Amino acid sequence: MAAAGLESQGRIDFRRKMTLPDGRDDEAVVSLALFIDPELPDASNFICHQHRPELIWVRGWQNHPNGADGILAITYLADPERLEPRWRAIYGNAVTYNGAALEADTRCGVLRAIDAATAALEFPGVELPAITRERPHAISIRLRTTSLNDLRAILARNDVAHHEIRGHEIPDRVLVAPHAAGNVILDFVQSI
Repeated sequence: MAAAGLESQGRIDFRRKMTLPDGRDDEAVVSLALFIDPELPDASNFICHQHRPELIWVRGWQNHPNGADGILAITYLADPERLEPRWRAIYGNAVTYNGAALEADTRCGVLRAIDAATAALEFPGVELPAITRERPHAISIRLRTTSLNDLRAILARNDVAHHEIRGHEIPDRVLVAPHAAGNVILDFVQSI
């Protein structure tokens, strides 16, 4: 990424003690490479390397009662043209426009940048996350779930307000508002 022109703040290495599902103690070892743009502090990047991925990718930890089994997209509220140069430096030709949305296919999900008008259309009836300063920032995480019905039941049982969008040309979606989800919209779609 530095070769593509992004400024790097270097690397941070750290260890974290952990208890494995079978009760044994072990230690995760992680390296982070930082690529923070002071003009885009809430839309910057880092690369994470798990030196011992077998300690993190534990099958039992990947089974969630709500059926979530993957992150499909992170959506940013930003002028797409503001994020385009950075994303092109990182993802090259995998950055394209899909209507008004700038999308970067990371091969582990899609980064999306949309303006406020597009956000209002995409998340009808849901307040956008609260911000203290007007600048590009993430507003939603699109999650794939194996069952929207199971998800709805869990949200209802736990009194979590949610908004439904019934699709005609798009899949049904369940949106959890930012006030109930750490100041981000959780946007659930069912895997097909």
